[in-house]
Amino acid sequence: MSEPKSPEERRQSPRFSKTMSVQVKSDVWDVTGHISDDAAGKNIGLGGLSFVSGICYEMGGNLDMLVRIADWDPDALKRGIYIAVSSAPYRVAGRVVRCEEMRGHPGHYEVGVRFTEIAEDDRKLLARHLGLD
Repeated sequence: MSEPKSPEERRQSPRFSKTMSVQVKSDVWDVTGHISDDAAGKNIGLGGLSFVSGICYEMGGNLDMLVRIADWDPDALKRGIYIAVSSAPYRVAGRVVRCEEMRGHPGHYEVGVRFTEIAEDDRKLLARHLGLD
């Protein structure tokens, strides 16, 4: 059994499973510049998100992210047509709160991020997209 999480580790908002692309830029540098990554999003909420990456990000590290959520075009759905669309990108900054290697997938990590900065307009759009408005 795992130990109870501290208040800082607990989620402050619910998460929703969504298909997302997450472009990540870390505050850590390698020989080519900032470490950057195109990752697959797993879930998202108003307080943070998780994604799968081939990079194990440092706990407490700061990330700048551009997030696009895939969905179905609501107007097309009304006509019985399924057209995949991507949301406008949300720009967010966050802090890594979890990075664990995925069981059965060596070299792949699930990264949990708590948002530290999101523009109010983006927060409102994200809330609407998640059905929280």
